[in-house]
Amino acid sequence: MTTANKNAEPLNVALIVDVDNIWIGASGTVSQRASPVQMARTLQDFAKGIGTVNVARAYGTTYHKKPNKVMQSFASESFEAITVANTGGKSSIDLKISLDTQELLFTSPSVGVYILASGDSDISVLAEAIGRKGAVLILVAPRLVTSTTLIARADFFVSLEDCLSGARLEAALVAAGRNAKRPTAPPPLPIARRSLKVFLCYSRKDEEKVRELYGRLKGEQGIQPWLDKEDLLGGQNWAFEIERAVEGSHAVIVCLSKHAIDRAGFVHKEIKIALDAADYRPEGTAFIIPVRLEMCETPKRLALFHSVDLFEAGGHALLLRSLQRRADAIQ
Repeated sequence: MTTANKNAEPLNVALIVDVDNIWIGASGTVSQRASPVQMARTLQDFAKGIGTVNVARAYGTTYHKKPNKVMQSFASESFEAITVANTGGKSSIDLKISLDTQELLFTSPSVGVYILASGDSDISVLAEAIGRKGAVLILVAPRLVTSTTLIARADFFVSLEDCLSGARLEAALVAAGRNAKRPTAPPPLPIARRSLKVFLCYSRKDEEKVRELYGRLKGEQGIQPWLDKEDLLGGQNWAFEIERAVEGSHAVIVCLSKHAIDRAGFVHKEIKIALDAADYRPEGTAFIIPVRLEMCETPKRLALFHSVDLFEAGGHALLLRSLQRRADAIQ
């Protein structure tokens, strides 16, 4: 291990990996050239380059009791594999990671460095807790799908792409403690170059889930979501404002559920406006993004557009990748 002070005590490291997030988030990028075993081995080697790895945990989901082969690869590389069942509802994996790691903060005070391999904004609270305990937080995640809020809360950020290419964090800076000079902040995500206007279309029966999605998107730098319950003002002509919001958006997220595809609950007018607006976009533009909130059928008139399953692990990361591609197209 490289240290700034040869007499410094060895650093104790906890390596926490959200397997679903980083594996699915890396899909379609240069990071995906690595196999699950290579990814697991690289993260272990990265942690060992910082200090002594006291804890190495990998979290993933299982669907309908089927084995998670990616998780098996991490287990083969000396990770404690922790699986959380997901039978179609929202996975509680982020909560499990947060609770387990916060417990570790109190039960293992000798651990001075936490390496979190995840780009999910839902663990921002955990990042704050690590900082309050005086430990160093190193974030490793795919650059394009990592929450900028989470990056801001970390002491150091290393993209998964750089990590897999052999980059190593300057251990001397970490060994020197939190008062060490912080490395240059990573460049902003490309999505932040221009505000991406995103319209959310949904059934009123799904309002709670859609509000949650709205909040997560609003927390991402460079994304400007539009939701009628949040953005319509008193006295405005709601029909006119909705039509204007759709036409002025760079992308429309159509939230689908069993309620939404029911004739009585589906917002036909908003979908028609979106489809009409899509006709004026260049061919191949990813303007309409169907997002399934739960397992359900996709309406025929949206069948041409590939849907994102938000209820599956890594679904939010895939949605961000879609928005990232749309943002790149409008720069």
